[in-house]
Amino acid sequence: MLLALSALLIFLPAAFALYVSLTQSVQAAFLKVYIPTLFLLPSYYYFDPPVLPGVDFNQSAMLVLFFIWLIRGSPGWWFSFTDILVFSFVGFVGFSEYITSGYKDAQNLVFANLVSVLFPYIIAKSLIEPFNLRVSVAKQIAIYLVMVSLLSISQFILTGWSLWHRILGHFFSGQGWQWIPQERWGFGRITGPYGHAILAGIMFAVGYRLQRWLEWSGEWPRRWNKLAWWPLPLGLTMSLILLMGMIMTLSRGPWIGAFLAVFIVFIGRFPWRWTAVVVILTAGFILTPIAIERFAGYVEDIGRTTTEHTEHTLVYRWELLSTYIDLGKENLYLGWGRLKWPKIPGQRSVDNHYLLFFLMHGIIAVGLLVFMILFMPLRLLFHDMRLPIAQPPGSGFGFTLASLYVIYGWSIGTVFMGEQTLPLFFILLGWSEGYLRYEKIHRQHITLAKNAENAEYSSSISQAKTNPFKRILK
Repeated sequence: MLLALSALLIFLPAAFALYVSLTQSVQAAFLKVYIPTLFLLPSYYYFDPPVLPGVDFNQSAMLVLFFIWLIRGSPGWWFSFTDILVFSFVGFVGFSEYITSGYKDAQNLVFANLVSVLFPYIIAKSLIEPFNLRVSVAKQIAIYLVMVSLLSISQFILTGWSLWHRILGHFFSGQGWQWIPQERWGFGRITGPYGHAILAGIMFAVGYRLQRWLEWSGEWPRRWNKLAWWPLPLGLTMSLILLMGMIMTLSRGPWIGAFLAVFIVFIGRFPWRWTAVVVILTAGFILTPIAIERFAGYVEDIGRTTTEHTEHTLVYRWELLSTYIDLGKENLYLGWGRLKWPKIPGQRSVDNHYLLFFLMHGIIAVGLLVFMILFMPLRLLFHDMRLPIAQPPGSGFGFTLASLYVIYGWSIGTVFMGEQTLPLFFILLGWSEGYLRYEKIHRQHITLAKNAENAEYSSSISQAKTNPFKRILK
């Protein structure tokens, strides 16, 4: 009975996605069903049939959404170089798992990567920018994260399990309880529906940057009629709530990632952008080796004396690199397998996605991931650096998108990229690809329109010179 009920709950988003897709559009189903499912419902609850791969809430919605999109002729789709990267990533990870772990494990992983990596990338690339959903998607993400932040205040103050565990945990026997509540500095680290506080921190950091772009772009009304008495503008209020959510995770990795992302956003606000880039890169090249050396010395010193949990965590993550890299080199190209990599006693949790992925699937898979994290923001920066300063300031969307990769690139060095952070990353990747293409098309249309206008103006001047009577009438 409980199994049937859990299956019914899991496939409810799929049923809603099907209904909205057929009665409205695939774009509407993406906005009204998939996005709220991704941000409001946990991925750690799933239906696991005996033979078929397990499926969670957002995966069930994405399955329906993708196939309806496919049946309707793949609207908005085009081929690009980034497709090669994503297809290669999914294909190589599946091949690695098949060689190291066999068909059954590979089947489950390939299915998970299809519905959480490839399909979200394709749908985001095909629907967001081609159908002018940029503002709508950003607003949806901001609204649902505001809801998560407000619903998580009790976990921050009272500590203990999240609201999602308390409500949904009764319907999914034995699932989700591996995410044990954590405390820091006397407060609960909020997790929302994302499993771990660091994963929640990544989600909030991404949402905060998108919300700041919405606020700076003037996309929110200044006041909300239902809260006319509230003194702060609506956009600023939402930004502060998302900032509060990010702070309540008490996760330093996303905090640092969010701080570094600010530098990318601010480049877009300066008239001397290239100078700012040179200054930042020069400072990075000079300070990074010094910082690494000092940090290594600091970790070595506190490793001998610390009794603080926070400092012990730093030492633990640093020691992971020295102990696991050599193990990864033994199966350099294909890795050990998702579940078969050797665990060192006392270091069974590898809190570094790059290192964990290296152990699981080898250097090629890690190389593809790192290339995507670096390649796309560079393309975004080079694109937007050539554009005039956006008005109002801060509304340059390419700089905001580029900053999100900084958040991910730094944060997943402290946690694995799992649960909802995985499909969100590939949604951002597809979104970025669509942005670059359709901004280019938009500029071409503007250029053509200006050329046509200039040609018409030149023609009218020429006619007026040859016919003075027409000139007088004009």
